[in-house]
Amino acid sequence: MSVPVSFGVLESTDSDIIHNPIVALEAIRRCSDKLLLFCNVDGIKLPQDVRPIYSLLENSVVPVNLGKGVNFHPKMWVIRYENDTVEIIRIIILSRNLTFDRSMDIAVEMTGIIDREKKRMQKKHQPIADLLNYLAEKTADKVKREEIAQLAQDVLLVNRFDIDDQYEEYNFLPVGFPGYENRAEGFFADATSILIVSPFLSRHVLDKMTKDACSKILITRLSSLNPNIYGMFDEVYVPVSGIENDNPLEEGEPDAAPKRELHAKVVYKECPNGDYLYLGSLNATANAFYHNIELMLELKFRPYITSLKSVKADFVEDKNSAFQLLLHEPDACEPEEGEEMVDFSDVEEAVSSAKVYVKDGGYCTELRVDGYKWNAEIKPLFGKSDYKRLRDEIKFERMTLKELSEFYAVKKKDQTRILIIDTKGIPVEERDNAVFNSIFDTKPKFLQYILFLLSDDPAMAMVENDDFIRGLQGKSDSRSQQISPEIYEKLLFAAAKEPEKLKAVEEVLKRVDKKVFDGDEMFGSMLKVFVRAVEGR
Repeated sequence: MSVPVSFGVLESTDSDIIHNPIVALEAIRRCSDKLLLFCNVDGIKLPQDVRPIYSLLENSVVPVNLGKGVNFHPKMWVIRYENDTVEIIRIIILSRNLTFDRSMDIAVEMTGIIDREKKRMQKKHQPIADLLNYLAEKTADKVKREEIAQLAQDVLLVNRFDIDDQYEEYNFLPVGFPGYENRAEGFFADATSILIVSPFLSRHVLDKMTKDACSKILITRLSSLNPNIYGMFDEVYVPVSGIENDNPLEEGEPDAAPKRELHAKVVYKECPNGDYLYLGSLNATANAFYHNIELMLELKFRPYITSLKSVKADFVEDKNSAFQLLLHEPDACEPEEGEEMVDFSDVEEAVSSAKVYVKDGGYCTELRVDGYKWNAEIKPLFGKSDYKRLRDEIKFERMTLKELSEFYAVKKKDQTRILIIDTKGIPVEERDNAVFNSIFDTKPKFLQYILFLLSDDPAMAMVENDDFIRGLQGKSDSRSQQISPEIYEKLLFAAAKEPEKLKAVEEVLKRVDKKVFDGDEMFGSMLKVFVRAVEGR
């Protein structure tokens, strides 16, 4: 929810704002058709606060299932901004997941201008375009598939992305999808000196990365080390003891508070051709190098700008450094080779069909499961249905309209994930209206939403409008039952300066249950007058 809230309503967010239903609904209304999130099939953890409003995001989330033990693992944002004079593409490549995790991560932001006049394709950006086109085929939504394909085309129309002056060149290095298999080894094969920052490690991969290097430095988690790996490097650094025990964020997942750990993936290498920095999603593990879909950015330094010593100093040579030199080899143990995750991809594959139909005045969700042999339980994400063990046929009866969704909660071993399962028969428009009206079930609440929608400063509207807050809490007074002059003033201003806001009000008015107004049609009639005036009728 932080993504549509940040793009659609407020630039900065906190947990209270994200959980405010009016802000959340307006953010989804503004952004759902502009946002598409691709994630690993079992990469969505169960939030503490499950609300039906999340079902309105169904069309914006696409799961990527690469099979058992293989992860869709890149972390990349591609954003197009436009105004009357310019269009730009911003690409962000990072090691951070879209979570409240507090781990140490790294990111780089690059911006470039789309040049539609020259129509010259920049081949350097082809890997990003290829990755986007590969992902576009994963969504069943034809409109969004075409929009992602257009975004891929726009990336090619950027002549060059801006990078810091210390770098002379950049390259995008995705791996793991058709045309880009088994390329990761070649990124580091020619290193004469190397510094590796990786939370997870495989001995075989480290051998490949360091085989020609005379100087080798490793920054990693203590739990990822064993004596053999420790002995491969001249220096090994781990996070300072106690750094993970700072006060956790309140938005911790239900099964564990988020810890501060090393999660960044960075490689610096010196080679005969120059000095390079790599950052992105690629761990120094076999799964990352040979199976997952990953993405790294390669930055080539200008001559005489940097060295292994100076890059190391950026990480460790400071009195406030987060890392300390490990002076003795660790205990003999089997190192971690990846983030501990229970694989749910087989559950998603086992559900052969899902459908919704009307039964006994309510709704029934029915799942068909083929050949599933492992213990797992499933239930619709919303509503009061209990978990049921996966078997050939599963039914969840007496569901209400607002509880229908393609989001399902699945338990397996000691973990729970949200899976997105294509479900036929959901009356989407009616369901969305039911969710809408579950939030605005009284006239004061709806009118305060209209006031929020028309406000020039949503953040200030949140602070100043006490009736708004009381309406949300179900404590509205008699004054808030009236359509205040302030709303009509804002409608008048919108008609003169921002007619698109009138369209937005008209759109949400169509959704609200007529019972909310108790036969009072004055507001709707007045709105039609404003709309006709704007349209010149």
